[in-house]
Amino acid sequence: MAATALKVELFLAGAWVDITSYVRQPSAVTITHGRGAEATGPQPSVCRFLVDDNSGHFSPRNPLGQWYGQLGQNTPVRVTEAATVAFRGELTSLEPAWDLDHSSRTVQVEAGSVLRRLAARDTPEVSSMRRGYLFETSNVPIEYWPCEDGSDSVAFTSAYPNRKPLQRFGDVKPAQSQVFPASQPLPEIGTTGALYAAVGSYVFTGQFQLRFLLSVPAIGAADDTLLATLVTSGTLQWALYYKTGGGLRITALRNSDGVSVLDSTAGFALNGRPCMVSLEFTVSGTSINWKVGTLDAVTGAGGFTNGTLATQVMGYMLNLTMVPGTMAVGHVTMQTAVTSLFDLVDQLKAYAGERAGTRFTRLCTSRGVGSSLVGSAATTAFMGPQLPKTLLELLTECATADGGELYDARDASAIVYRTAASMESQTAKLTLSYSGHEVAAPLQPVDDDRAIINDVTAKRQGGGDFRVTLDSGPMSTAAPPDGVGRYDKSITVNVATDEQLQHAAGWLLHVGTVDESRYPSVPVNLSSPDVASVAAVLAVSIGDRVVITGMQAALVFDDLSQLVRGYTLQLATAYRHSAVFNAVPESPWHVPILDDADYGRLDSDTSSLNASITSSAGTLAVKTPTGPLWTTASGDRPFDILVGGERMRVTNVTGAASPQTFTVTRAINGVVKAHAANEAVHVFNPVYIGL
Repeated sequence: MAATALKVELFLAGAWVDITSYVRQPSAVTITHGRGAEATGPQPSVCRFLVDDNSGHFSPRNPLGQWYGQLGQNTPVRVTEAATVAFRGELTSLEPAWDLDHSSRTVQVEAGSVLRRLAARDTPEVSSMRRGYLFETSNVPIEYWPCEDGSDSVAFTSAYPNRKPLQRFGDVKPAQSQVFPASQPLPEIGTTGALYAAVGSYVFTGQFQLRFLLSVPAIGAADDTLLATLVTSGTLQWALYYKTGGGLRITALRNSDGVSVLDSTAGFALNGRPCMVSLEFTVSGTSINWKVGTLDAVTGAGGFTNGTLATQVMGYMLNLTMVPGTMAVGHVTMQTAVTSLFDLVDQLKAYAGERAGTRFTRLCTSRGVGSSLVGSAATTAFMGPQLPKTLLELLTECATADGGELYDARDASAIVYRTAASMESQTAKLTLSYSGHEVAAPLQPVDDDRAIINDVTAKRQGGGDFRVTLDSGPMSTAAPPDGVGRYDKSITVNVATDEQLQHAAGWLLHVGTVDESRYPSVPVNLSSPDVASVAAVLAVSIGDRVVITGMQAALVFDDLSQLVRGYTLQLATAYRHSAVFNAVPESPWHVPILDDADYGRLDSDTSSLNASITSSAGTLAVKTPTGPLWTTASGDRPFDILVGGERMRVTNVTGAASPQTFTVTRAINGVVKAHAANEAVHVFNPVYIGL
């Protein structure tokens, strides 16, 4: 490998500056990317290297340094090798060191990633309803009281500085109702409670709307409970009431004499149905068009009643009074433009039912975080409501619900989400020959119980749970020697429905009971002349499949297939380069592909040899006491089976009843031996139903 293949750069004064010549040898640039094979969550990428600082350029507080004032926290860092970006991140620390006579100065440099910055944030995201009103609507409210204040609050603070609060009187209990996932807990108003606010000055537009969240108990409330009164500078005072059965009544009284000019009731079925209520007014010549609507917080369905009052003046809204006894209210807004009731329907539903991939992209985009999606959002899991958690927690929920991988981009300041579906039934991204010395020592298998999970309970936030167990077979909950005993795990997944829990639990059980040796570390010597392409090794990404062939000398008689969870790179300008992949068995991700030669065959759970065979037998009697028989169609052959570790190629199958006769070619993987009756017969490389 050419000594100039490695390049280390800092982004200074608007340009990338090559600092490779300062990197100390024999120390290497060490990069960790993704997570360890047995880590349970996303881990930030880290890059470390030692630089010569006899010039003083890398001492950020040195006023004589070349990059004084430019070098510091979050300075962009880029490392490339063989024309491939191996790391892109930001400086997180510079640690100067020197000997006693200051003849040798060094700085230990560490750079981190976007995930590292997100992990440092411990402030939860605001509720989806609050964020919607403040940042995600073109019609920003002139007044907004979220009503998410704590239980000891004496008034409900405006979302805007220097605005009057929503005053509370009587029986008002803040932070009591959690019926809206789109909000932090909201107040419940008792029969003697009331809310009041004076409306600040605003520019008159000829339009006005009042909106608020409302939760009426399933048993309803008192008839003609006053929900809201709007006093105006025009000719009318408006009022909205709750009606028995879940309806709404709107009235308008003339300010001049108190005479009623409007009294209209419509059914909205509000009982036990959390919703948004909207009261809208538009000037039309000398008339006022009015509209009352509700939007269901669960289904997103909405409806209206409306009308027109002639020869009336709307005027300014002066004050608001709310007396919604025995109900929960919140997110009270006033806006000077009438907008679609459905503008914030996703926020009201807290994005329940959203795909995991869609949520990942939306969250990153709206928070200004670079992102990339590997795979299709349309194949990812449907999620439950987005609750007020930190951004990293919300992104991790996406990965947990879908079963994919969340990690830092290698070549950009961004986060990547790789969908579970994109990792299924892959072709190999990299194939290494063990016998050809493309794998470095030590490649060591692990046969232990650290990854076993054979009893899984999946729970849904605010929902039910589902438990699955493996009760027979070598990895089952049965006591040894029939199984391995019980290894249980409980997970909480933010999925949309309880029906999804069976799949979430079943997939974790499937992955946790794979009966293979594990190879947590797969080392590759990048400086070896036997490695065909260094760039090909560096191009392997998180979730890619790596295959190792020719392992018979290590008593592994079939190709070793691994899924990469992360890796460590050690790169140097004049010394050995190395890569170590953090890996897990790839076989659980084999899912059916119709008519595919490799991924088109389901396995049998009950087939076995009907009689013993010698090491040279060319035919087998295979019995299948339950379930479908093996295919006898000539177009379905050849295919491989596995019997007692020996891989055989089936060239013919005859028999319309069990047992059937298989004609086989023996020792496809180099193993040949006699087999006893009742030994299990399995498809080689079986497929499974995906998550």
